[in-house]
This record gives sequence, structure tokens and C-alpha cells, in this order.
Amino acid sequence: MKQRSICPEPPRHRLAVVIWMGIYPTTTCALFAIDPFLSSLPLPLRTLAQTAIVVPTMVYVVLPVLQRLFARWLTSGDRDDESPSVVQRMRSAPSHR
Repeated sequence: MKQRSICPEPPRHRLAVVIWMGIYPTTTCALFAIDPFLSSLPLPLRTLAQTAIVVPTMVYVVLPVLQRLFARWLTSGDRDDESPSVVQRMRSAPSHR
């Protein structure tokens, strides 16, 4: 059985930024390319056609490329969600009374 290496899951906010960096241009290009052909259709059908193009493009083309490009940033050790919050730092700071 093949073992997979365990990588830490990237912080959600970083992953969201990378996904947005792919979804915005992909959606814009798809809309630009197919809208002239589908403009007579109702909005739900246009949306269906657009997502049928955008989702597979994102999953199989765009996201793998972006994940490789931003791998170091996505998996870097300074996980923001593990750092103490401002309130936790204030509580642990020495009092000056």
C-alpha cells in the first residue's frame, strides 16, 4: 500500500486568497467567452453553463498550478491561526500596577 506524506493543512485565509486568485480570472474569461452565445438564455441556464466550464477548469487546471506556485507560502510555518490573539497576549502580559 502506498503511503502518502502528511502535510499540514494551509490556513483557510491563505487558501481562500489562492482560490480567489484563480476563480476571478477564470470566471471572467468564461463569462467573456460564452456570454455572447448564451445571452438569450435565462440567468439560471447561463449560470449552469458557466459553472460547468469554470469548476472543472479550476479543479483540474488552475488550482493545481496555483498550489504549486504558492506552495511555500501555503505551507510556511508561521500559521497565523495558531498565534496567540491580542486578548491572550494582553492577559499574559505582566501587569504594571
